[in-house]
Amino acid sequence: MRQFARFRLRELLLLITVIALAAGLLIVSRRAFRAELELSVIRDEAGHTLGKLHIEDQTQVHIRAIQEEEPNTWRWRVFIPKGHKYDFNAAHSNIPGDGLPVSGMSGYSNEPYWEKSNEVLISAYLRPVGNGDWRLSVDSFIANSRNQMSGVTLTIPGDAMKWMSEIPSKNVRHLGSKGQESVDPKGPIVLLQQRANKKSPNGTYESTPEPSPGFMIWLKKI
Repeated sequence: MRQFARFRLRELLLLITVIALAAGLLIVSRRAFRAELELSVIRDEAGHTLGKLHIEDQTQVHIRAIQEEEPNTWRWRVFIPKGHKYDFNAAHSNIPGDGLPVSGMSGYSNEPYWEKSNEVLISAYLRPVGNGDWRLSVDSFIANSRNQMSGVTLTIPGDAMKWMSEIPSKNVRHLGSKGQESVDPKGPIVLLQQRANKKSPNGTYESTPEPSPGFMIWLKKI
């Protein structure tokens, strides 16, 4: 009977040890998961600020917007896969809710930047000019490369920009502004679209599919 009790005691001690180890492993795994989650949030926040990209699929275009404090200034960090050539496009006034405008300005480069994958810094600026007009310009920079993409500059008449001060509501599409996004390299890739919402009969402003005043920047594969 005493031997049986000792045997049961050993079983009990072993069971307690196993439970303690399992509980310890559970606590450690939970802490590791929490730390990894916090690290992921920190990385995402840092990437959103600095535009750092995490490239897993090198066949896709990856885009992250960079936080910019200066008004009417936008920047993106863009990964362009090897073999893809694009031109920059900008348009104003008749900006559709979906699809591309029927007219605009384009700028492209024949330098063979597409012969390899590239990480590109794209900057866009909307600035007033002396005669009341506005200028929307887009440029880009590929680090450590002699082959660069080309930008585009679009002059917008002052009358076409009155909506910015006269209409209290606008619809904004800003690619990558909520974190890194991956898009089909076939495009088109709309980087930025701002357009005036239209006033409904009940007095509210809503986005509609019909063209409305605004401006738009996109990349088109060529």
